[in-house]
Amino acid sequence: MAIDLQYLMLLQNLRNATGGIFNDFFLYITTCAVDPFVLFVLFSIYWAVDKDLGQTMLFGYNGGNFMNGVLKLTACMYRPWIRSDAIVPAGDAKVAATGYSFPSGHSTCATAVYGTASYHYRKQRALSILFLVVLLLILFSRNFLGVHTPEDVIVGFSCTAVVVYLLYRARMWAEKGKNRDLILLAVCVALIVISLIYFAVKSYPLDVKPDGSLVVDPAKMTPNSYDACGGFLGMLIGWILERRYIRFSSNGSGAARAARCIGGMLLILVLNTVLYSAFAGLGKNWGKFTADMFLMFICTAVYPAIFKKIELAQAHHSTSEK
Repeated sequence: MAIDLQYLMLLQNLRNATGGIFNDFFLYITTCAVDPFVLFVLFSIYWAVDKDLGQTMLFGYNGGNFMNGVLKLTACMYRPWIRSDAIVPAGDAKVAATGYSFPSGHSTCATAVYGTASYHYRKQRALSILFLVVLLLILFSRNFLGVHTPEDVIVGFSCTAVVVYLLYRARMWAEKGKNRDLILLAVCVALIVISLIYFAVKSYPLDVKPDGSLVVDPAKMTPNSYDACGGFLGMLIGWILERRYIRFSSNGSGAARAARCIGGMLLILVLNTVLYSAFAGLGKNWGKFTADMFLMFICTAVYPAIFKKIELAQAHHSTSEK
């Protein structure tokens, strides 16, 4: 058995020896890196805490997922329990373990959101440590639950950290010159289009079991990568429209900020249900691409435009009454 799987077996033996006492904790922790929870955190910061930090997270989250999708469909690495029957993931951890194994998508999302926040608040030690602890727990949970190998997690973290930095620098460059945002959009769209073509024409493993069925059906492995491409595109379009025409502020009264977050959370829950159902007819790949594109666009630009207009109207009404 390979060393990475031996490590997972060690953790599995630990789970069994302790009667699974830590399973529920790590199953809960790992959900902090998936929708809708991670979107609540990301967009709450974007809408109501620190817009600039939120934009850095948005670029890192969507750019990281895009990178992750390309790497997954390039490596086509099977999950640990497929590589070895001895690996038995904890509880229902396999439910959220979609797509190929390498690199870890949870690690990518956690790094883009909690890792970015930890670095941003590095001068506020307690807050920085809190975000760092959440990140480390999520990374470890993927190994502890038996759904990812150490290299899946390490590469997911490392590549995302690089993507967050590069896209932050690219955004800073784009915001300092006329129409540079359109140049950045054009470059990213080109990368997305090339990737979509690559996904469609590349070959995938077609290993079969003794009964002749596929070990892994490639058709079930690709939707998340299309999803990531759509989300990246929707965020980019929303970012440009917001910075050019909407220009909302994350500042405001405590009541206004709370209202944005509560309304936004309800919006995300509705969009997660409605959009994926509405575009299901396009097939799993293009349905997820389109749904996530609209979700990111709406949350990045449309919703801020709505609450900005409402808050301005309320402020005008209050002034008129005085």
